[in-house]
Amino acid sequence: MEQHETFFFPPTVNPVRSQQLVKRLARGEIINRKSYNEGTSQLEESELYVSLAGNYEFYKALYLHMGWHLIFNTQGEFFYVSRVPEEDALEEGDPNSNRINYTLFALADNMVKRGFELGVLWSLHGGISNEDLAQMPDRDSEQWTVMTALGFKDDVWAEGIKTLKTRGFVFEDSRGSIIFSNAAKYFIEHLINKFAGEGSALRVATVPTES
Repeated sequence: MEQHETFFFPPTVNPVRSQQLVKRLARGEIINRKSYNEGTSQLEESELYVSLAGNYEFYKALYLHMGWHLIFNTQGEFFYVSRVPEEDALEEGDPNSNRINYTLFALADNMVKRGFELGVLWSLHGGISNEDLAQMPDRDSEQWTVMTALGFKDDVWAEGIKTLKTRGFVFEDSRGSIIFSNAAKYFIEHLINKFAGEGSALRVATVPTES
């Protein structure tokens, strides 16, 4: 007779948060350590992140039986699930898909070309304003063409940002500016070596150390 492993839920595992985690991770969202509180306009510790971090081995085994690899990126301080092991996740595009990759890269590249430092993107006092978005490349540009090829339609930059928000890579602050999460910061730094070349304003040396 086939033996089935029995899971005993630790007392520190909250059933309501577990349900929230399944829904969000299954949608392809990442769980950042910090989440934006619109009431205080500050970043606060995410309860979902705390639950995952405090019960990581339990959740890791649980999700594995569901066919997912729960990946804890300690450098970027975020969690996500992948259908492939951690060592293959970046190359397989989960959550580092081409749509996520290119949208993050294009936004950062254009901000730097306009004279901003990368640190502005993840600063609560900076971000990408509506005025900045109006300066993004138009329909005749190569970047617009690439975004269209990736499946974005109509206003490709607005759609790209909507995707990033849904996945947890950016959030909108009380001013209406788009701020990169710590996960987005991590992936931008990862992508610089992969994509930066002639015609790109991004270089490894331009990435400031977060204070």
